[in-house]
Amino acid sequence: MRRFIVLLRHARWLRPTLGLNLSVLLLLGFFCCSPVAVFAQGLTFQRLDTKKLWITEVSQFFNLSDERLGLSHMGNKAEGFFVGSFDLVSGQMIKDKIRRIGSHYGQPYEQLLPDISGNHLAYLGYKLTTLGWDVYAYNFTTKTELRLTQTPTIPKYAVAISGNVVMWVERPSPTKPFEIRAYDLATNVARLVHTTAQEPRTLDIAGNWIAWADARFDTSGRKFDTDVFVFDLSRNKEVRISNGPPLTSAHSPALSGDLLIWADGKNNALGEQGKTNIFLADLLTGHQTQLTRGEREAKGAIAGTKVVYRDYGSHRTADWVLLDLQSGRETDVLPVGSTAHTMKLNSHEIVYADIGKPGARGGYYRAPLP
Repeated sequence: MRRFIVLLRHARWLRPTLGLNLSVLLLLGFFCCSPVAVFAQGLTFQRLDTKKLWITEVSQFFNLSDERLGLSHMGNKAEGFFVGSFDLVSGQMIKDKIRRIGSHYGQPYEQLLPDISGNHLAYLGYKLTTLGWDVYAYNFTTKTELRLTQTPTIPKYAVAISGNVVMWVERPSPTKPFEIRAYDLATNVARLVHTTAQEPRTLDIAGNWIAWADARFDTSGRKFDTDVFVFDLSRNKEVRISNGPPLTSAHSPALSGDLLIWADGKNNALGEQGKTNIFLADLLTGHQTQLTRGEREAKGAIAGTKVVYRDYGSHRTADWVLLDLQSGRETDVLPVGSTAHTMKLNSHEIVYADIGKPGARGGYYRAPLP
């Protein structure tokens, strides 16, 4: 049964931002191998040929632009971690590794989390010469890497990029607040944007908006109770988006233009801790809509007026669902029992990371948006 969806009322939400007039034949020409999975509602996924990237483990940490996929991954044990890219237009991996992180096994993938926008890939990199982490940007046209910070001893956390602006989180010392900083690749100017007492998690930016989750209002004492916040660069103002009851967590914010989605534990069907639904906010009007009403939906991505989310509900018909905000139509993307870990959207296609079943090799898969 289709869930009740509150349709978007503003005409600006209906503008053609998704580029859906792209020929399906052209998209099929991008694929590098034969179809590997066809789901009942017509989404045909094909595997990306990532052999040239020395991948030994599929990473959940990747992001998309319309032209490229940027990801962090593990090489062999002698090489350690790398940040790499897949050209979605030509269907080819880059010929060279963008960045060797170093032989630092045990480092969490979050510290390598790459983000991609247009012609640039932003990420955290570790240098043995500095023995610390700095923020870098790779230019796909010039094939050059730019070091944006010169502070390897200062802890750094999330990295995000939108257009020419790279943002990241750092903390100068344990006694000082966390800082959200920005670097303009067009002007080569860095600046402090905002400070917060708690660590911002899953940083995202789009246009004039920055989104993150932190635990400043946590009542458990374990920093599990997080809320979602946005910062409006045009007004230099922070706004709290989520305001759920104690012991419920709002997390995983994702931006597209003036729209924000996130996972929130309030209003869940069973009233149980840890159960979340996907919510949508229009940041210009402040209007919020609950998009899902299952038992547990978490992990979502948004591009234009398309939202994809993972459905954990016991009455689900699929593990992943694609929602069209214009029509309210839902499309089952992957069947129950799939091993897809993370799913992302750009203006015309959907890509997911599949960790694979025990003993099987995972991979990355793509399909045109319906």
